[in-house]
Amino acid sequence: MAALALSLSAVALAGALLLVAGGLAHMRDRASFDAALTAQRLVPRSLRPLLGRLAGPLEIAIGSGAVAGWLVGPSTAAWGFGVTALLYAGFGAYTSALRLWRPTAPCGCFGSDRPVTWAVAVRAWVFAGAATAAALLPVDGPAVWRLATLAPAAIIGFVVWLLQEIGHRPSPPYGTVGGGGRESNPPARASRPPYGVEDRGRHQPANTSSERS
Repeated sequence: MAALALSLSAVALAGALLLVAGGLAHMRDRASFDAALTAQRLVPRSLRPLLGRLAGPLEIAIGSGAVAGWLVGPSTAAWGFGVTALLYAGFGAYTSALRLWRPTAPCGCFGSDRPVTWAVAVRAWVFAGAATAAALLPVDGPAVWRLATLAPAAIIGFVVWLLQEIGHRPSPPYGTVGGGGRESNPPARASRPPYGVEDRGRHQPANTSSERS
């Protein structure tokens, strides 16, 4: 039971670290996030500016609060994981609705302008479930032991982010380099005249003075 609770806490911490990373991305490029909200058309127009300003700081605050709560002790960790679970449940509901009603709209995840996928929604629900379970199954232990748990959590978070990047990266079309639009066609072969034509003049006998006469 302790091993299960520890594993769930590591997954929940990974979700908290991803919240911090996503919040930093939204704050760094708020224009892209605002454009994604406009294209999604799920949030009322009057609330989009407010959400654009608060989304990044809110994600950073909740994610870092969950990590800090985990380092302090079981009771504070439960509160931090509980709030993280609520936020991820909101993400799961929003991305599921977005996938159903606006499947071509940009996701806005980590500043991305690519369409939302079911993998994004499932990821949110998985983190919501793990954070809920971690809040209900507090793990006690020394501070050093809790600090060491952040290492596997960071690895899990990085793998999840990397899988998302790989899954969203389109394959370059045939004949292009890296999808950058420049064709990498092999150099065109010089067109050759039909067989026997190119050397026709070379093999024709020269006109002699006897032939002219």
